[in-house]
Amino acid sequence: PPHSWLKQESALLLAAEKLLEVGATATAELVLEDEKQRHGESTEYLVSQAKLLRTKKQYAEAETALNLAGESIPETKMGREPLFLEIQRLLGHVHFEQEKFEQAATAYEVYFEWLVGEAVASADPLACRRIVELYMKKKRFKEAKDISLIWCKFVPSVISWLHCGAACIRLGELDIARHVLVCANELDREHPKVWGLLAIISLRKGNVLLAKEALTQALRFGLNDSAVFVELATCSFKLGRLELAQFLAEKALKFEKNTANQDILTEIRKHRGYTQQELTKDT
Repeated sequence: PPHSWLKQESALLLAAEKLLEVGATATAELVLEDEKQRHGESTEYLVSQAKLLRTKKQYAEAETALNLAGESIPETKMGREPLFLEIQRLLGHVHFEQEKFEQAATAYEVYFEWLVGEAVASADPLACRRIVELYMKKKRFKEAKDISLIWCKFVPSVISWLHCGAACIRLGELDIARHVLVCANELDREHPKVWGLLAIISLRKGNVLLAKEALTQALRFGLNDSAVFVELATCSFKLGRLELAQFLAEKALKFEKNTANQDILTEIRKHRGYTQQELTKDT
């Protein structure tokens, strides 16, 4: 029957998967239509169909196919069946790509909850990156760190170490943050945000000289992340380094003009003795 639990070793489904991997979307679509005519809409067919629809940016249709596939898996096999994990992973991506971030987070969380044992080594790097970014936005830094450590272990890259370092900084784990950011720095000596975060760690520890060295590198390689400049400005302000704080706050405002950044710059200028006329000149 349609949508039934069928573990099919279909040559057509295998062919469709390979075609989708190499971007042969049109041919994959023909193969999947042939599969449907021959064997109906099995669970594996629905998953492959969802992948096809996702490549065509037909996210709502892909979501429907994945929900049907998920409903067809017996409760006794949920969590232990690789296809269940694949459905949750893809649902996370499809929701994320529709900007349904809450639903994306839920699907990703189910995916990672059941990704245990040897399966952890096959964790999807894109799922790792997306859920870490969602956790960071929600200030769920411990969860962000935990997932990023899995990501770093099995798919080490500048981006994975960078996300792990950012989470550790938010948790106040500065020594761990420095360690993972040094790992990132060893992979790419010219990544501006890595240098920016290393500068933040040095300022948090009160080492202004080391922070300036890292900041010099960050600027040299084109740091343009307003949030990093804001954090650097705030740290410098707390240390009483007002001239440096103002320079950094001005950089933050240059890359992202908003009220919060303007307020930070105004506060620093007040402490530097700016008159009211000077304060309002650039606002």
